[in-house]
Amino acid sequence: MVAKTDDWLSREQIDEVIDNLSGADLIEGLADGANKTDAKISTVAFDTAAARLKVSNGSPASQHVRASDYRSLTKRVSEVIAADSPLPEGPTD
Repeated sequence: MVAKTDDWLSREQIDEVIDNLSGADLIEGLADGANKTDAKISTVAFDTAAARLKVSNGSPASQHVRASDYRSLTKRVSEVIAADSPLPEGPTD
């Protein structure tokens, strides 16, 4: 059985969630980050933000993202995380 169209988040909805990520959403995604991939960190941050924004219906919002949109989602959230991370103060090796 194929999911109904309204079961999927639109790209506009996905972008809206990403544009409204909070510091707390990112911290939740980064918690215990040593054992997480960028995709997992991005997914947790996205799900946390979507729940706060009431975009999800009680299930994780990432379950309503088409696979074809997921790569873009993880890339954008990773860019937000990289942009919000402080730069090192000293020289790098």
